[in-house]
Amino acid sequence: MNSYSEQRKERLSDVIFEYLSDEKTTPDELLCDLSEEVKDVFDYYNKYAIKCRKVLDMLPNNNILKTTDTKDWEEFWSSCTSEEN
Repeated sequence: MNSYSEQRKERLSDVIFEYLSDEKTTPDELLCDLSEEVKDVFDYYNKYAIKCRKVLDMLPNNNILKTTDTKDWEEFWSSCTSEEN
């Protein structure tokens, strides 16, 4: 049995072959459809990403996500520990 990635690639290959073997379909249609599908997936997940960002922005102590400073991370984790006690 093929791995998931191999199966996924085979499905993609089948779809591409279907477009290319259809005498009525142009290369532009293939590219346009591919572009539309990628945009649709982006739009679908982006609305959830925006919603997640809004929730994160509303959470207390969330400013830690905007830093790479080790000291900030240490303060964040110690504040979480002290809140639990």
